[in-house]
Amino acid sequence: MIRAHRAAVEAAIESGGVTAYAPSEVPADTALPYAVVHLDLGSRSEYRNSSESSNLRFRAHVMFFGANVDQAEAAAERIDTALADVPLAVAGRDLTPCRNESSRNVALDDTDDPHLYGGSSTWTFASTPA
Repeated sequence: MIRAHRAAVEAAIESGGVTAYAPSEVPADTALPYAVVHLDLGSRSEYRNSSESSNLRFRAHVMFFGANVDQAEAAAERIDTALADVPLAVAGRDLTPCRNESSRNVALDDTDDPHLYGGSSTWTFASTPA
């Protein structure tokens, strides 16, 4: 189920004009800007009542990268537009709109060559059976 929900986040980001990848799937020669989507395993929102609850709450951590500050900030804006208050689509599930929980400003990442500029945002949403 986590892969379907991550794919829905990736599809929403790509609809905003930024290529999105799952962790460890970024090609070495990828075009900039791009995003990497990390999704938690989803916590059961009614765990006190039943460990079998199919109501899940997800947190998506989206890292975005560009060749310079302007490109990375433009990617952040497109990701925000694509995800803010937008319900995602997963077959057989009803999802709440995405809510921005936090973000990290664009900064130089000089751990790679060539150096990239990147930032991140964290989004939450709930998923229940349709």
